[in-house]
Amino acid sequence: MLPVALDMSRVPDIEYSALQMLVDGERRMTEDGVTVWLAGLNPNVLECIRSSALADRLGRERLLFNARAVIRKYQESDVSNG
Repeated sequence: MLPVALDMSRVPDIEYSALQMLVDGERRMTEDGVTVWLAGLNPNVLECIRSSALADRLGRERLLFNARAVIRKYQESDVSNG
């Protein structure tokens, strides 16, 4: 699966409709063979994600601390190794 990372570090808050769009988008991308990673979630956004179905779909391994963590995870993945 190819990964797509969304850097959420500049998102101060997330409303219900935006969260639903993330849930639906993640589901569609997964069906298309794309893995979604979220990075840099501030506390408000992280709390919203954790209280939604998206947290269960992503798991801890796809909620990353920042963009550097994304780069490191990508470099360690099978995708970057060929």
